[in-house]
Amino acid sequence: PATCEYQTIPDHFFPYIDRLSRAFSLSDCQRQCDLEDKFVCRSLNFETVVRDCALSSDDMISMQHMADGLIPRPNSIYSEKGTCEQGTERISH
Repeated sequence: PATCEYQTIPDHFFPYIDRLSRAFSLSDCQRQCDLEDKFVCRSLNFETVVRDCALSSDDMISMQHMADGLIPRPNSIYSEKGTCEQGTERISH
C-alpha cells in the first residue's frame, strides 16, 4: 500500500463524510484512509474524545467552491492527504 503524507489542522471539522468508523489514534484513522478501497479517500476527521474516524472522498481543494469548508470544532482533527509514495514512485493526489 502507498505511504501518504498528511497535512493536519487541529480543532477543525470537514462536514463531507463518506464513511464513519472507529480508530485508536489519528495515525490509525490515516491508515484506514490509505487502505480504503470503496472510494478514493482524500481527507479525514478524527474525533479525539470519542475516537470516531470519518473518511471523505473530498478535500479542501475539491470543495473550494463551497462556502462551508472547515468548521471550527474542539477535539476534532482534520487531516488531508498530500503526496503518496508507492515503493519509489511518488503519486500526487
